Amino acid sequence: MRLYFLKFMYFLGFCLLLATLACGKVTQVSNEEEEILSHSISADINVYSTKDIELLIKDNKDFKASSYFSVLDTTVFTQLVGIKKNGRFVELSWGKSILSIDKTPVKTEESEKEPASESKDTTPSEDINTKTQSSSSAVKQKKRYLSSSYKKDGTKLSQANYEWAKISFNNEKKIWDIETTKIESGYAAYLIKFLAGKDKYRFRIIEEHEVSGNKTVALQNISMYHTFLAALYLQDLEDNNGLVKDTISISRLSNIFNLEFFNELNFQLPGNNVKKFKPEKPVFILRDHLNIELSKILKFLASDDKSECIKYIKKNKAALLSKKACGILINNIESIK
Repeated sequence: MRLYFLKFMYFLGFCLLLATLACGKVTQVSNEEEEILSHSISADINVYSTKDIELLIKDNKDFKASSYFSVLDTTVFTQLVGIKKNGRFVELSWGKSILSIDKTPVKTEESEKEPASESKDTTPSEDINTKTQSSSSAVKQKKRYLSSSYKKDGTKLSQANYEWAKISFNNEKKIWDIETTKIESGYAAYLIKFLAGKDKYRFRIIEEHEVSGNKTVALQNISMYHTFLAALYLQDLEDNNGLVKDTISISRLSNIFNLEFFNELNFQLPGNNVKKFKPEKPVFILRDHLNIELSKILKFLASDDKSECIKYIKKNKAALLSKKACGILINNIESIK
C-alpha cells in the first residue's frame, strides 16, 4: 500500500511540474505579443495670419516672414525618416496636402478678435480667418479652408497608412495636423520634416527613448526651436561619421542651447544648400555660420574641456553671439555635470 502511495505522489509531482512549465511558456508568448512593433506619430505646425506676421516684422526689422507658414502656402509636404545606429536614413512615411478655400463660408455673428503680440519664446496665436461684409446683412463671414492629402503617385489619401502620412488643415486651431501610423520601431532616432519648399521647413528629432514603449507619440507643435536643435543634431551626427552613439542627445543639446539662449539669437532658418530639390525626396544641406560656430562648441564639450570651451566663447563672442547670449551659454556650460 505504501508503495502505491509513493508512486501516486511521484506521479502527482510530475504533473504539477509539467503544468508549471506550460504556464511559464504561455506567459513568455504573451509578453512577446505585448512588444510594441510599430507606432503612430503625430505632430502639428502653426499657421500664421497676415496680421501676426505684420506684428512680428514691426517688432523685429530682421524678421524673415518667408520662413513662416501661412495659408498662402497651399501645397505642403511631410517626411518621416528613421535613423539607424550607423547613421543610415530610411524613409518611413511621406505625405502631401493641397489647401483650397471652402466655397461655402460659415457665417458668424461674433466679431473677429485682434491677434495678440507674442514673445519670442512662444508661438503666436493663429487666426487666419478673413471677414467679408454681406450686402444684405451686417453679419461677419469666416473664410474656411479645405485640405486634401495625396500619395506620391497623386492618389488621394483618406487616412494615414504605413508609408503614407496624412496632412490635414484644422480651421479651428489654424494648424496643419500631421498623422502617421504603423511606423516601424527599432530605430535609434526619427526625423520628422514639414516643408512648403526648399527653404521653408520645420524639423524635429525624436529619440528612441521617446518612442519605445509608446504606441502613440503626439509631438504637438514643431517650432523653430525644435528645428534649431535638429539642425545641430544632424550636423553633430555627420561630424561623428553617422554614429548615433557618439552624437550628442537632444536633451543634452537643449540643456546647453536652451530656450533662453535661443531667444537671444534672432534665429533664421539656414538656407538649404542642396543643388536640386525635390519635395518627393526632400534633401537638406544646412550649414550656415551659426551652425558651424555652435558645432565647434560641441566639439570642445565632447572632449570634456569646459574651461577651453568657455575661453573660446569669450574670445569669439563678437562674431555671432550677443553679450547676453554668451553669458547665458557660459552659465549653461558651467552647470553641466
